Amino acid sequence: MQFNPMLEKVNLIALKDLLAEHNIHLIGVADWQNNLQRELILAANLPILGKIDNVSEILPEPRYLPTKIVPHNVIDKQVIYAKNSDLIIHGDVEHGAEVAADGNIHIYGELLGRAMAGVNSSSGSIYTQYLDAEFVAVNSRFLYKEKIPTEFLYRSVRIFAEKDKLIFTPF
Repeated sequence: MQFNPMLEKVNLIALKDLLAEHNIHLIGVADWQNNLQRELILAANLPILGKIDNVSEILPEPRYLPTKIVPHNVIDKQVIYAKNSDLIIHGDVEHGAEVAADGNIHIYGELLGRAMAGVNSSSGSIYTQYLDAEFVAVNSRFLYKEKIPTEFLYRSVRIFAEKDKLIFTPF
């Protein structure tokens, strides 16, 4: 796509999504003129073509990063977020703690606090060896502790989203 000053007034993310709905995928944006335009292009997560000296700036960041591993308990008031990756916790997620990931969450311990998987994606699951969570969410579907089916409490469970609800399965 060739950048022109009129595109400064357009939501590039919405434009990119609209084009993708029609199976048109942008490979990059060329002919940008100033830093404002460059920042708009980068904010829309589009590769920049032309006007650069370093080829590495053309390549987008990897969509998925290596799994984030936390080798200890997540304590009260602590927040852990695995952006563009899965999250593994080798320990408990204590009451008042919060863990989130754009991918899956694996908790090798007790889930007592809050867990949110598939935060910025359409897929994700929560796996825990012991479920007694304050709050769980997968792909924007969520339940507070009072609504979690009691037959899955205090057990090893996988939680995933299907249509408009959360599904719990023992493992």
